Amino acid sequence: MEQFVIGKIIKDLRVNLQMTQKELAASICTQGQLSKIEKGEVIPNANTLYELARRLDVTIDYLYSMAANPRYDYVKQTFELMREAVRERNYRLLADLLENERDNLPFQEPLARQFILWHRGIAAYYIDRDLPTAVEFLTEAAEIGKGTKFVTKRTVEILNSLAILYMEEDSYPKACEVFRECISAIQNMPILEDQKIKIRVLYNYAKALYNRGKYAESMKLTQQGILICLRHDTMYLLGELYFQRGIALEQLGRDRNRIMAMFEKSQSVFALQENSAFSKIVEEKLKAYSDDPAPHS
Repeated sequence: MEQFVIGKIIKDLRVNLQMTQKELAASICTQGQLSKIEKGEVIPNANTLYELARRLDVTIDYLYSMAANPRYDYVKQTFELMREAVRERNYRLLADLLENERDNLPFQEPLARQFILWHRGIAAYYIDRDLPTAVEFLTEAAEIGKGTKFVTKRTVEILNSLAILYMEEDSYPKACEVFRECISAIQNMPILEDQKIKIRVLYNYAKALYNRGKYAESMKLTQQGILICLRHDTMYLLGELYFQRGIALEQLGRDRNRIMAMFEKSQSVFALQENSAFSKIVEEKLKAYSDDPAPHS
């Protein structure tokens, strides 16, 4: 029973850190072995368990203590509720969940504490518009992740959240500085199987550069993001990237046919995704070009 619970905890920690089995297993064991460990089919030897725990930024003692903790599933479910509240922008619910667990011991473990600090930062900004407090929470959360051998995707997510808050305040130079840190962290990851975080950072960074008037740099980042989407056969933020590239080309005074091609590709993606809000914005752009046959400057 204990080996099954430990395997489940390893899997939950991995998923919570947005790591794939391949990323966690790299240079430790095979992906197949990790799959069996997570299913509770095999007991990992001490060295393998130590290396897995180290990569997950926990100790072996933590794995065994959580396996014996009847509240483990409660912690996991609470985190899922917090993420859902953020996705739905229900920040009051998020604040209530955070307040309920303020002094709860299972939430004081480093990874859990990092998660809590991340969401306290989000709540501080979107409820109270308290940027200094939000920055303090997010910075502390990111620092917990920086103490590991390599920065995890969760830490990059936290840094991305911090940069977005700076963008909300029109502090684009600060946002760009944090986005550069995100890119550096991603490049130093031993394996990045799920490309979504990289695409998201490139897109947000491109928007920040655009708002600073750095249109050529913004355009280069959108092209990187588009190539990743096409290479990995994903439409994640692809429509947004085409649109962002189009408006950067506009500002650079490039050929109108090239600009329209970006908007048309963007529109095609949004149509497939049934994204009516963004489709309407792109349609207005294309209509402006149709109504004005003269060269666009």
